[in-house]
Amino acid sequence: MRQNAPLRGWIVTVMLCLFMAVNFADKAAFGLAAIPIMREMHLTHTGFGLLGASFFALFSISALLAGFLGDRLSTKWLLAGMALVWTAAQLPLLAPLGLAAFFACRILLGAGEGPALPTALHAAYKWFPDSRRPFVSAIVGLGVPIGAAAAGLLVTRTIAALGWHFSLGVLGFASLIWCGVWLFAGGEPAVARPERAEPESQARIPLSSVLVNRTVIGITVIAFSAYWVSSLAIIWLPSFLETAARMTPATVGVVLASTWLLQVPLFPLTGLFSTYLSGRGFSSGVSRGALAAVSAALAGAAMLGLAMAQPMWLVVALAAVCLGSQVVAGTVLPPLLAEVVPPARRGVALGACVAVASLGGFLAPVIFGRVVDVAGSSSYRTAFLVSGALVIVGAIVAQMLVRPSEDRVRLQPSRASNDAPLAAS
Repeated sequence: MRQNAPLRGWIVTVMLCLFMAVNFADKAAFGLAAIPIMREMHLTHTGFGLLGASFFALFSISALLAGFLGDRLSTKWLLAGMALVWTAAQLPLLAPLGLAAFFACRILLGAGEGPALPTALHAAYKWFPDSRRPFVSAIVGLGVPIGAAAAGLLVTRTIAALGWHFSLGVLGFASLIWCGVWLFAGGEPAVARPERAEPESQARIPLSSVLVNRTVIGITVIAFSAYWVSSLAIIWLPSFLETAARMTPATVGVVLASTWLLQVPLFPLTGLFSTYLSGRGFSSGVSRGALAAVSAALAGAAMLGLAMAQPMWLVVALAAVCLGSQVVAGTVLPPLLAEVVPPARRGVALGACVAVASLGGFLAPVIFGRVVDVAGSSSYRTAFLVSGALVIVGAIVAQMLVRPSEDRVRLQPSRASNDAPLAAS
């Protein structure tokens, strides 16, 4: 494949950006509907945290399973199948349903969305060489703030006018429409799959060697921190702004939409900055690994700041910093992992990383909700302090582990250059 991907590769990348937009609209809508859901279902903060965490019950398993399948099957059909699962999970919410049925819908939605990001990136990377992947990751990742911002602007208004059932359930049609367009626009590069032509020495590398690799573990720790922060921002930040900061639901929607939109330029800027650092001679351990670790540490510090009393403009700024950690992690960590891991193991490695990291998304809302229930008047403050400290520790540990230059040699001894096109990948 030439250094410049064909037009079809960019069309696929844009479709994957829209894929992630639908994905995050689903996630953001749930948090925006927190107060009416808690009232209708008679849930405590702990109960709502469990409902939010149920999304991650099968998230890890499905991410790992899709990682195995992504190395063997067409990502076009895997992504179409995921979108149909989202539809099946969201449409039942249009009707009144009991708590058990709501849990079932959340679990099914998480199973369908668990593999979304790693599979989307795996599909996009097939069209581009390593040097372009941070920018490609940024384009795909743009769907995250676009979808969340759209939800912030629209969901609070539809909740007020039509109720939370409609606001969440109608998103099932969005994934159905995307699936229909994708079946025409999606595709694979017209080249042999890389794993078929790989040197035998690469194909023989045991999966266990990949999963216990120091850099892969460090990447997973940073991703865990990013999931922790993002799940709190999606599930608990809306109710925090409405209850603790005393905003109206409409104001919360506008504030969150503005906060997410601030992330839009950060995606391409992160990709370009990472590429700039590489061009200036910095190793990928700095231009990708350290960049993600520093961003996670800043997000932890921002959560500590949210625990203190401050003017509202500062709350919005700190929330934007928290969300920025996911932007940076999602932009530079997948290409860092793809750089270290042989192509034949890339799909399953991405899936395994998400599978473990997403445990942060499961634990964070439950622990946060429990702290809010038991901490009394200082509930949100205490919960943010605990979360911020955990994220900072995770960032420090991860930075100590990430050594891509050394670990790439261990896992890919026969690979002449990590800048070879992926199709050649």
